[in-house]
Amino acid sequence: MASTYLRKAFSTTGDRQKFTLSMWIKRGSGLGAEQMLCECYSGSTAKDEIWLQSNDTLNFVKTDGGGLATTTSAEFRDVGAWYHIVIAADSTQGSNADRIKIYKNGVQQTLGQQDTIPVNSNFQFGASGAELTFGVKNDLSWYFDGSMANVEMVDGQQLTPAYFGSTDSTTGIWTPQASSTISSYGTNGFKLKMDTTSPGADTSGKGNTFTPSGTPTLTQGSPSNVYATWNVLQSQYFWGAAETSFATNGNTTLRSGNSQYGFISGTMGISKGKFYWETKIISETGGSQFVIGIASTMPRSVSNHLGGNQYDYGIYSQNGNLYTSNASSSFTASYTTGDIISVAIDYDNAKLYFAKNGAWATGSGAWGSSTFNAATGAQTITTPPPQPNATAGVGTGFYFPAWSYWDGSNYGVISSNFGEGFFGTTAAGTQADGNGQGLFAYAVPSGYYALNTKNLEAYG
Repeated sequence: MASTYLRKAFSTTGDRQKFTLSMWIKRGSGLGAEQMLCECYSGSTAKDEIWLQSNDTLNFVKTDGGGLATTTSAEFRDVGAWYHIVIAADSTQGSNADRIKIYKNGVQQTLGQQDTIPVNSNFQFGASGAELTFGVKNDLSWYFDGSMANVEMVDGQQLTPAYFGSTDSTTGIWTPQASSTISSYGTNGFKLKMDTTSPGADTSGKGNTFTPSGTPTLTQGSPSNVYATWNVLQSQYFWGAAETSFATNGNTTLRSGNSQYGFISGTMGISKGKFYWETKIISETGGSQFVIGIASTMPRSVSNHLGGNQYDYGIYSQNGNLYTSNASSSFTASYTTGDIISVAIDYDNAKLYFAKNGAWATGSGAWGSSTFNAATGAQTITTPPPQPNATAGVGTGFYFPAWSYWDGSNYGVISSNFGEGFFGTTAAGTQADGNGQGLFAYAVPSGYYALNTKNLEAYG
């Protein structure tokens, strides 16, 4: 949500002692920072807050003059997955342990801290005059860096996660319920799907619509179909210890270091099938040197740029040369600021293709036709051996999207679109794959697919 949020002021009184709040979140790059998911604010000494702490645990705080905290032991650090969070409250319960229950992906959480919530005490959820905000504190601090979907509140009931999600019988992954079993949302309840052009629209029938501030980015991804991003959990191998805040926009936009080496890979790997994605060069100045392609080896040293071993393949921005096995050869032409580089990998036939602004590389030092030809411009790749516990220089059996920054003198920025439909916050285009998945700037070659969980299950 970055610098955007949703807010509504409630003018009626609901149930002050019972509520259930359900939300799906996907974290961005802001690990280790305090980020507000939701705040119900009636004043500085009368507010309820749900937020991610600097240690990446989840905290529910009820403030009535003093803060009463309920904190998970579990951490929320996976930037490649959606989390389902449920806060189920009922202050009338005889046991304090039952007054606030926190669930993660359908499982009730062990709590590292659980202060005593007074029996029959009131929450700000349900209070007349309260302002309910998603994505930031009431004072516009602690912005949430990430995505939200399927935000629901049931006023007057303490429900279990089964009302909102279930375990997929095929994948074993906790996913949203296909159809709601909630009979009543109560006076101040709501259901925000956040999947339309009106992200604050209430679809519960209660009319409790929220007002967005800023322009929320409405991506193609969802809790039931996750798209690849850049894997910031490998940031220790990226730009050096002095560099921070290198990833934004849900980890799709990357900022390089200054006079440093760096390497990063995607959150999803490919071990069969055909897949496609795009990267736009936002800025490349002062001798910046980018390499865009695929890699199978990780982790690695920050000084080992993409193309440094036999399971790396990437094209170099300065001259379009192909780097692999720590050597370069003529392959295509240069690219720079404003250009969009497409990558298509055919794992089954061990082929790799690149395009610039829709024109596919010929493999002989130039960018060629906008018509994809499997017999032209193909780079043969080596199938990596399976090594689940890979070390530097050893293949993992998978190929991952990869990018490196190589000894430049100024900062550079790229933004990648794995099918979510955006370069940063700018719409990429209207081209979907053959499965109807993703939105891209250029036509996806026939038989190639966006890199997401549904396509990986079907074709990968």
